[in-house]
Amino acid sequence: MTLLFEAFPQSQAAAFLLGLLSQLKTLGTAPQLLISDTTELRRRLSLRLFNNERTPSTIITHSSKRGGEKQIVVTPQALVEFACDLHELSKDTDDLLESFILQINVHCPNFPGEGIRKAWIPFLCQLIPALVSRSISINTPLYQQLGRQLVKYGDEKLGPCPQPDPNTPRPRIRCPCSDCVSLKRFLRDPNQVVGRFQLPQARRNHIYESLDEPGFDCIRKTEHIGRPHTLIVTKRLTLENKIKDWKDLRFEIYGPLAQNIQPELLEALLGVQGATVVQSLGGIQQEPAVSTTRAN
Repeated sequence: MTLLFEAFPQSQAAAFLLGLLSQLKTLGTAPQLLISDTTELRRRLSLRLFNNERTPSTIITHSSKRGGEKQIVVTPQALVEFACDLHELSKDTDDLLESFILQINVHCPNFPGEGIRKAWIPFLCQLIPALVSRSISINTPLYQQLGRQLVKYGDEKLGPCPQPDPNTPRPRIRCPCSDCVSLKRFLRDPNQVVGRFQLPQARRNHIYESLDEPGFDCIRKTEHIGRPHTLIVTKRLTLENKIKDWKDLRFEIYGPLAQNIQPELLEALLGVQGATVVQSLGGIQQEPAVSTTRAN
């Protein structure tokens, strides 16, 4: 079994090896096997999960295609199960869970941004309650570094919010007709990418020409189905769309933390100020302070 782990040193093998450890844990409960033997085997194999080539920053944690083949990803659930098993397998003089978290902290600066959002933030959200249920304190520098680094590097790798180019004039539709009002409403809505305007030809032409002004980056085509025909306006990636996409990605960092980790645990991880920022950006409304002053 040890040779099997050494035969697959690549980062792509991590999901397979984690699954193997999970199956070995299940087999270890069979009555014909000695628990002490299987426990020691699991312990030795767990120590071999990571090596110089297979590290927390190189394992496949989010979907991608290389060479046209979809790779098997390491899920947050598998990482949490592995962490909990390490706690179970630890000895007084050798804390395997602590070593695992230390490895994550060391490699965190090298995590890809998508990996942080898709795998490591969900991992943290599931890990904290799992540790607390096992009476493991998270109010320690080890876990505080884990939480704060994931937020820091997730935010840094997302980058700043897209900003308008001051050299690009903002286009405006000045016509007050009802068709142009509908067009302006569509253009201002970042959630709408495709607008459909089923109108007589003269009114379609009017909308078409309204988008001739510089700055309107839209694709226009007429759908010749039904009467009257339909002008289809498709936005390209406008600033509003870029900002919306950026906010959606930012929410993938802060939303799960704010919604899945209890406030007092979030404060233990990130401090009062850090927890407040996460809750605010994660969509959690802060309750106003209740005054205790009595009216005379």
